[in-house]
Amino acid sequence: MALLNAKSLRDVFHDKVRGAFFYFEELGFVFNKSSGHLFGRLHNMVMPKEDIFALLQGALSQGHLTQLNAASLLNSLALRHKHSRFNPVSYLKNHIGLYNAPLGDIDPVSEVAKIEKIKPGSKEWGYLKAAYENPMVQYVKGQSSPEEHRLQSVKIRAWALDLQATTGISILETENLIAEYRHPIAVSVEEKKKQPTTALPKEFFLPLLRELRNKKWFGIPMLSDTQAGIILCHLLHARETRNGGASYVTHPMAVANLCIKYAETFLPHDNEESLWVAICMALKHDMGENSGFNVNEDLKGLHSDRVIRGVRALHKAEGDTYFEYLKKLANEDLVTAFVKLCDIVHNSSDNIENPSSKQAFVYLVAANYLKYRLTNRHESLSVFEYLDREVFFTEGLSFPFYKQVEAIAESKDIKNADGKVIQQADKKKKAAEFPQLKDMVDELVKHGKLEPISRILQLEEKYNHHAHPRRDQVSSVQP
Repeated sequence: MALLNAKSLRDVFHDKVRGAFFYFEELGFVFNKSSGHLFGRLHNMVMPKEDIFALLQGALSQGHLTQLNAASLLNSLALRHKHSRFNPVSYLKNHIGLYNAPLGDIDPVSEVAKIEKIKPGSKEWGYLKAAYENPMVQYVKGQSSPEEHRLQSVKIRAWALDLQATTGISILETENLIAEYRHPIAVSVEEKKKQPTTALPKEFFLPLLRELRNKKWFGIPMLSDTQAGIILCHLLHARETRNGGASYVTHPMAVANLCIKYAETFLPHDNEESLWVAICMALKHDMGENSGFNVNEDLKGLHSDRVIRGVRALHKAEGDTYFEYLKKLANEDLVTAFVKLCDIVHNSSDNIENPSSKQAFVYLVAANYLKYRLTNRHESLSVFEYLDREVFFTEGLSFPFYKQVEAIAESKDIKNADGKVIQQADKKKKAAEFPQLKDMVDELVKHGKLEPISRILQLEEKYNHHAHPRRDQVSSVQP
């Protein structure tokens, strides 16, 4: 107990009303903070600072991590944070909200300060304003606007302020590390496809993460599964990019943000666990696509069984059609279906004016189907049964429509013997190239049979968790 000084005791007892559970969390932090140096690591971090900085410096200097992603990753390695303390849901809401903070009507400093609960005119406000006026993030022409890279600099400064307050890592140390970033060497599209998508070799970081998960401090793993989710998201997607050139990490982060925003609409109320599971699934929902990550094996020991089951369900099994996959996913778990719905909504948001056929037709049907399943939990309809019973009222129209959309969903590029694409898959073509199908979809949307994806996450009165959307037409649900 000699390690506990007066300041530490005030930290423990400053808010007794939080109850015994939070008291012991605070006490654990005090011991953790006071004895950290005895165990050869910086207090409140999962690893020694020197090891963390060496790993991140190597990835940044090769352009394997963007500056924003490196700062997000570094922040996630702290055990405690200014606002959330030890509450994982509060931390995820804050961290993901900050990552996704957009360029809006207010200036970036005010936007970030609002999320971080920083008062205008305070010392911390001044730090954020200085980051805006002298941005540290390297501006890359064509990938972001000057104002966007200023916003990223403010976000990085906010994470640096949090680390300085809770770990002792100074703002200067954090930002000097972030300044190690170098643009990756330009390579051809074919060469890029051959490169790994991870920031570090999987054979290195997976055993390290498992080791940290197995290390216990008063019976609690040194690395939480919440932290593991953010770390894996960054490491596995580090070198991938979206179609517009942005880091692929922006996608799972955006999906997680949609989960947070619409959880009260689609998930059980007053259930933080369901929201936590949804966020963790969202961060990992694309892990097995291009990274070489095996969702059946590589997640073992890194997350709860429920999250692992959901992540597996979110990856389409070989041999399943897309619509078979959606039915299995909807049958698996309410939370899993909600994450997939948020995924589809974000994947449909980048080309609204001139969408691909996959976005305009396949995703539209998929999103409406998943919303129906989420708001009619007693049902177990397939996609075709949903279209036949809930969308089309004229006999004989649902099947040809279903088959057209399914054919687009299952289409593949046709390649020659050398592997060169000689005919593009229908799902990659523009929706305008399918005028008859487009006209039919437009009519269905116009008459309210299908909702446009831009409104799919809004819950209208006809969609409640106990009502049938065709109550006035189905005899079995008449009063």
